[in-house]
Amino acid sequence: TSVVFPSGQEVDRLGPEAKCATCHQGRQSAGQVNQVLGGVADDVISPDLSFINVHYGIAAATKWGAEAQVGYQYEGKAYSGYFGHAQGLSTCAECHDAHSLRITAAECSPCHLNVVEFGDVRDIRTSALDYDGDGDVDEGIRDELLTLHDALYAAIQAYATEVIGTPIVYADRSPFFFIDTNGNGQPDEAEINGGNGYATWTPRLVRTTYNYHFVVQDRGAYAHNPTYALQLMYDSLEDLGQQVRVDLE
Repeated sequence: TSVVFPSGQEVDRLGPEAKCATCHQGRQSAGQVNQVLGGVADDVISPDLSFINVHYGIAAATKWGAEAQVGYQYEGKAYSGYFGHAQGLSTCAECHDAHSLRITAAECSPCHLNVVEFGDVRDIRTSALDYDGDGDVDEGIRDELLTLHDALYAAIQAYATEVIGTPIVYADRSPFFFIDTNGNGQPDEAEINGGNGYATWTPRLVRTTYNYHFVVQDRGAYAHNPTYALQLMYDSLEDLGQQVRVDLE
């Protein structure tokens, strides 16, 4: 009936979804990241710092948002809490088959008329706000989030090159961030190995890469809690924007 997230925050009054959230909650939290960063200044390279992996399959951490405090939440900022979605389609098992995890598109179509098959779920949006500033308010909320996610990666790469002085690339393989030895901005196969893991970390880079990886590890973030995921992207971009050029229009 309740789940304690890595942040120490407890969510109670749950039903069967507590079983899902027990595993799909991540292994780190904003508070734990701050403990690791300690009193190191934002842009000081420290040998004591390294990439912090939120872990895998973190849908519950996204869904409970600020109530779980697993994403890196910046001090003084407000974050969206539990994403309730719609009556009868709010809990994990109400949307996903409990065994296959599949989603039945027909359950979405009464409200989202564009949904005929599963792939159409990616095109759902209910807001007229242009979150990514590209002028397109018809694209799915997933595309809005991915545009900001890509912008965050570009800002991370700019910060690593311009401020730290060591180019960085990401690959969905441990330890996830690597030295871009040839400076082409791409994770080449020869670069993606443990011996080439990125090693020059600052607090600013640690917390922004944490949020970048957070969205990678919940590929359904656009459905589980799009507002929370967008907020993490915005605030991470704002953080890096103190040192490199970031377009937040």
